[in-house]
Amino acid sequence: KYRWRPCRFELGDQTRCYELNGETGKIEFLGKDKMLQILDKYPEWKQAYLKEDSQEAKDTFDYLLKLRDSQEK
Repeated sequence: KYRWRPCRFELGDQTRCYELNGETGKIEFLGKDKMLQILDKYPEWKQAYLKEDSQEAKDTFDYLLKLRDSQEK
């Protein structure tokens, strides 16, 4: 069971990713720095994330889904 859930919010042409912490109930913006911190345990994914042309919200959300799926196994 994972502690957090990825959330994506779209408003017009802007997309933001957020982290919902299941332990604290807090919702926080998830930017590049936080994403890199989360990916520290997954060096291959971290390198792939850094090689993306940009760390846009859609790319970040894709990696969050990969993390969620890996934790559910």
